[in-house]
Amino acid sequence: MLLRLIQISRPVLWINTIGTSVIAMWLGGDIWRWDIIPFLIWVTFPFNLLIYGINDIFDQETDNINARKGGMEGAKISPREVVPIFVAVAVTNIPFLIYFAFTVPPAAMAWILAYGLFFYFYSSPPFRFKPRPVWDSVSNTDYAFPLVFIPLAFGHEPLWFAAVGLMVWSMAKHTFDAVQDIPQDS
Repeated sequence: MLLRLIQISRPVLWINTIGTSVIAMWLGGDIWRWDIIPFLIWVTFPFNLLIYGINDIFDQETDNINARKGGMEGAKISPREVVPIFVAVAVTNIPFLIYFAFTVPPAAMAWILAYGLFFYFYSSPPFRFKPRPVWDSVSNTDYAFPLVFIPLAFGHEPLWFAAVGLMVWSMAKHTFDAVQDIPQDS
């Protein structure tokens, strides 16, 4: 099951969360610091399982008819995998959230929680941003949130121009990427 969960987390896309986190550290003025390790571990398998596992759970119907799914661009899951995926998302993410709650300033924690919740509700009811054209793109600003919470976690002011710039780019890129799935998602 572990290999299956790794596949569902789409390792080829981990760069989107790891890269932003490393860049956030550098923009905060640090080339390296050991206390970044919990963040870097979290934004690999655990957080990507949250992003893509939840997406796969709520997109089963459309994913099954989407030729792009079933490989690097997304898993096709079976109904019997839903509960194990939910459990794995909780088991791999909640310990990090508890750790961060005790180790980072409240402002950083607020952004961390927003990061997780916005990705969760991108796919999940009751909000399910995915089928809502404007919210669909706006919710993808999440990819830039490490540019805010990493500096805040380490006592630095975020470089807001970089964070907002990446947010705008993420919205535009997502709009471009979403066009590929219109026939299957409609």
